[in-house]
Amino acid sequence: LQEWTAALRDAGHSPLWVQLTVVPVALGCTGLLVWLVVFPLFVHRLRPAAVGPAARAQARDVADAIALPAYQRIGVAIENDPADTTTLQHAVELARHHKAELVLLHVVEGVGGQWYGRETADTESRSDAAYVDQLAEALRSRGVAARGVLRFGSPPAELVKAIRDEKIDFMVLGAHGHGFWADRLFGQTIDTIRHAVSIPVLAVREPPRKDV
Repeated sequence: LQEWTAALRDAGHSPLWVQLTVVPVALGCTGLLVWLVVFPLFVHRLRPAAVGPAARAQARDVADAIALPAYQRIGVAIENDPADTTTLQHAVELARHHKAELVLLHVVEGVGGQWYGRETADTESRSDAAYVDQLAEALRSRGVAARGVLRFGSPPAELVKAIRDEKIDFMVLGAHGHGFWADRLFGQTIDTIRHAVSIPVLAVREPPRKDV
């Protein structure tokens, strides 16, 4: 305390800048340390961990409460890219298992799609539209109830809107592992969607190739 008093005295005739910067930071750090010490003890008392027979009984109760989910519409985000194969492998199997409709979602994110939406007629939008339609047709020929939905704009925002508009109750996304900086440059689509919707979201990543 004496050191703090001396520091404020040595700051000159107007130590206001010290009081407005250093003092709040010091108080915040003190509060954080108190919270880190007290909060775990408080939570532990509120929810004591089950041990012995109580733990076994709790495990049985959890297992008995499991109910198999039933999904009617499964959405899958596709990118007009060969990597779609990995994402679709999981989405198609889920759709078949649940006898659900598979909704193929693609967002045209080029300049034309961003500015003109559905009115754009550039090469990218035409290529994407043809890809979605042909992929849905190919899946239907293999016994999968699939249909394509084309959106325009920012992929994270449009996918969230599509999930709500199409009443999708399970979403499959491709996680291609672009890396730390690329994820921040192009946007973390998975995290944005996961926090914005209340349905299960499955992130699928292509397994690493094994050297022969």
